[in-house]
Amino acid sequence: MGAYLKLHPVFTDPAASADGTLTYTSRDTFQLNQLDSASVTATLPLKRLRKTQLFTFFQDEYKATPNINFNAGLRYQFFNAFREKNGRAVPFDFASCGGFCQTGAGFSSPRKNDIDPYVGLAWTPPIFRGKAVIRSSFGIYHGDGQLEDQNLPAFNDVPRYSLRVLQVLCIRQFGTAAVETFDTEHVVRSRHITGSNQELNALSEPQTG
Repeated sequence: MGAYLKLHPVFTDPAASADGTLTYTSRDTFQLNQLDSASVTATLPLKRLRKTQLFTFFQDEYKATPNINFNAGLRYQFFNAFREKNGRAVPFDFASCGGFCQTGAGFSSPRKNDIDPYVGLAWTPPIFRGKAVIRSSFGIYHGDGQLEDQNLPAFNDVPRYSLRVLQVLCIRQFGTAAVETFDTEHVVRSRHITGSNQELNALSEPQTG
């Protein structure tokens, strides 16, 4: 007979510096510096993600006959959801929040009923005179998800900006354009760029040198 209990803390501290991407449609447009799109992601401040997991099991063995053994056990595992130590993460959930949730909201609702049974049989056929054993077993096991898929709310408060060539053409033709941005309140807003035709045309002209 055996039993086991363990509390397992998981710490991860994601962070990233600012970065950006310039996209061209072909090598020729790259050489001519004719940009198709540009995007910028601001600095991700250091986040402190924490969660505690619980593992426990009970297992016993029963010898039915001199050459037949039964094993049976029950395992319980609890894989908690991440939380940001200082409440700065921003989960995204259509079902409960309709989109971005409030800062500091729970990442998810962890499962609490992961109870896993296990049974096994070991038989030593007399014909083999104790030199061979035939084993069979069945069990259900649960495991934690990939951590990189669970920590995404820690990245949702980073401002991101993008501009595509179609938006630039709109600027040149109408003197105004709407650029989608995520502000610090995590709401999609439209920022309008206006100016004279000469100034706006300069925005879309390839820059050399």
